[in-house]
Amino acid sequence: MKIAIFTDSYLPVINGVTFAVDKLAEKLSQHHQVEIYAPACKNSGWVERRGRVIIRRYASVPIPTYKDIQIAFPSFLSVYSSMDKFDPDIIHVHAPGTLGLLGVLLSKVMKKPLVGTYHTLYPETLMYVSPRRILAKYLKAIDRVTTGMGLDIKVLRNGDKQVDCSGVSKETLPQKMTWTLVNRVYKYADAIICPSEAIKRELVKRRVRKGVVAISNGLDVKKFWAKNNYRLRNRIVHVGRLGFEKNVEVVIRAFAIVLKQMPKVGLVIAGDGPAKKDLEALCKSLGLEKKVRFLGMVKRDNLGWVYRDSDV
Repeated sequence: MKIAIFTDSYLPVINGVTFAVDKLAEKLSQHHQVEIYAPACKNSGWVERRGRVIIRRYASVPIPTYKDIQIAFPSFLSVYSSMDKFDPDIIHVHAPGTLGLLGVLLSKVMKKPLVGTYHTLYPETLMYVSPRRILAKYLKAIDRVTTGMGLDIKVLRNGDKQVDCSGVSKETLPQKMTWTLVNRVYKYADAIICPSEAIKRELVKRRVRKGVVAISNGLDVKKFWAKNNYRLRNRIVHVGRLGFEKNVEVVIRAFAIVLKQMPKVGLVIAGDGPAKKDLEALCKSLGLEKKVRFLGMVKRDNLGWVYRDSDV
């Protein structure tokens, strides 16, 4: 079978979506022909080979407030020409971005079956492209080249966070518009895959109901190191991208409560992202600098010991 994968996020950018797409393509390529259509990134070529997978890249620009998010500007004729030569049996779209939309369009033009994967709750990521965050980025740049301005950049940056520590979410107009876009894109899919039952319930709630099935991204168990002993190490671990929408501050505030009853416990946070500085500032304000350790980005091959040496 020939499979064309359209994704608006791919390696070398590191996040859950890029990892899931890469592993899916790797496994599928063992028995099928796979081509990936993805944004170009710094130092990437226009056409690359990763194992048995062909990757075709298209011009893109990063958004100002979070450079790991690339917006691609693919030429329809260029992509159509490549797709016409490849002649896929099926098209698999992984996001409702510009490349995802092009994948949907080509599935109709070329009369190919369409599968859509809904990886994450996209409305929660709107904070990275909001006018307020872009303004904050601009003001911060000005603040670096001037003195004594006293700009409260943090207030502007945090103003777009929609979920507080109480877990109460307030939906904004842009979020409602994003759900409308998601509905209009995914309604053309013959089947929709999501990574969890929780996201499936949310999609059904939002009337994205056509053939939705929950399939876990899966784990390579060989990457996990076996425990030699199970003595308590008094260590809690959080692994993941430190994005504002991930609400890692909830983990830190919960840890502060646990610490009052279990003063020997420590928290390890593995990962990087735009919220890291704010999370470090939160730890300082709560007096947790010596109890919370930020490891930064950890290669997936090295995550085994992080999990092995933790209790929770």
